[in-house]
Amino acid sequence: MADRPNHLELLRRFAPGTALRDAVDLILAQGTGALIVIGGGSAIDAVSSGGFRLVDTAFTAQRIAELAKMDGGLVIDGVAERILAANIHFVPDSTIPTEETGTRHRTAQRLAVQTNRPVLAVSDTRATAIVYVGTDKHEVQSPEALTARANDVLTSMERLRRRVDDAALRLTRFEVDDVVVNRDVVLLLQRAGLVRRLNAQLAGLIAQLGGEAQLIELQARDLVEGVDDLVKTVYSDYAKRRPRNPAKILTRLDNLNLTELYDPPVVASEVELT
Repeated sequence: MADRPNHLELLRRFAPGTALRDAVDLILAQGTGALIVIGGGSAIDAVSSGGFRLVDTAFTAQRIAELAKMDGGLVIDGVAERILAANIHFVPDSTIPTEETGTRHRTAQRLAVQTNRPVLAVSDTRATAIVYVGTDKHEVQSPEALTARANDVLTSMERLRRRVDDAALRLTRFEVDDVVVNRDVVLLLQRAGLVRRLNAQLAGLIAQLGGEAQLIELQARDLVEGVDDLVKTVYSDYAKRRPRNPAKILTRLDNLNLTELYDPPVVASEVELT
């Protein structure tokens, strides 16, 4: 849908310094809590009751914080530029399963699943803010916590990138001696797959940090440079049948769960080495 942001775009909207993030911080500071649906439309109207509609009301953090003092929830447009409705009582399908315990968070998760819209729940008791997107959820964390997590991921990526390079050198030596076996190829693909997985995780953290993540983003780019090309080249050289589109191997590796990625026979079968 046009007003539904993709995953990373949505996380960027809650980066420090953005209007949505400022609104979250103000609501947490005043201790009122909030339930905010991002994106209007008929799907939201169908689960809304009471409240009042707003016409041509620009989104500001201060207005959101003031309207959040009411009992009901808010609806804003999909790009966080207009406030569409306030003091709304949301009534999602109560049969939608949810693991949440608090009323606000249970409602938010069910709304996200039923309407396919991102929903923000700010808790006055937990002092937390969580964005629900379908069955997924993302906590809006402090820049300090996000930076610490990003640095941990970078450290793991650095270690794994060295292991990818070691596996590539090992494979080259074995190629010269003509003693390459599937295990050598799988080892490189496994390690490269883990680097890609960590990079995807880091992308989410970078999106949440916004402009504060420039150095982290540069480091991540250095660590993943050449990994995809290496994987495609190795796949082209060692697949049973020469692939028409070597890039497909990247998607195949990404689609494996972590347990499968650590299992050499599974990886060998997935990349058609056996």
